[in-house]
Amino acid sequence: MPDSPSALPVIGQPAPPIALPALQGQTVSLEQYRGKQTLIVWFSRGFACPFCRQHMARLQLGYSQFQARGAEILQITPSPLERARVYFAGHHLVFPYLCDSTLRVYKEYGLADRGFPQAFALDLLSVTRGVLTESRAQIRASAGDLLGRDFVDRAIYHSTVAYEQGVFIVDKQGIIRYVSVQGPVGDIPGNEALLRELEKIGD
Repeated sequence: MPDSPSALPVIGQPAPPIALPALQGQTVSLEQYRGKQTLIVWFSRGFACPFCRQHMARLQLGYSQFQARGAEILQITPSPLERARVYFAGHHLVFPYLCDSTLRVYKEYGLADRGFPQAFALDLLSVTRGVLTESRAQIRASAGDLLGRDFVDRAIYHSTVAYEQGVFIVDKQGIIRYVSVQGPVGDIPGNEALLRELEKIGD
């Protein structure tokens, strides 16, 4: 049974701290953006979820618009760092992809686990859709799971854990200004909606 999450952060409160390894090779923290950039922090289901990969593509297409408004996007995922490196080999990711394989930060941000059987159904859907649309990358990632020492743990994880997605906008002072929480495959706010929220915050 997973640990219970903390209460969902409230708009106007300081954002809980984040310091996680990034796929791009560095540790990324909220503190390093303090006084510099507004942050869009997206907690996703990771590379195994085809819906999340669609959201990633959408955010990457609009990335220049977010940058023009002084914002950075941080995608936080439950993906183990080494598995993510295998999957994204040859891909160019424009914003930091952070790995929280222990789900510590998910829980600190109040995101709950929907558990079994929803997780099992989502896992079957993700694998099937991934093989049909991104077969090479999906096979590489699956091979990495099969060859890993933690294969049994990972299989249990995929079939029993379904954490909610959340989008939080954190201003330059580290204060939460927007919160949106969805189910594991809920549709995150689109680019236009996020850009409108950034306009409300201003500089």
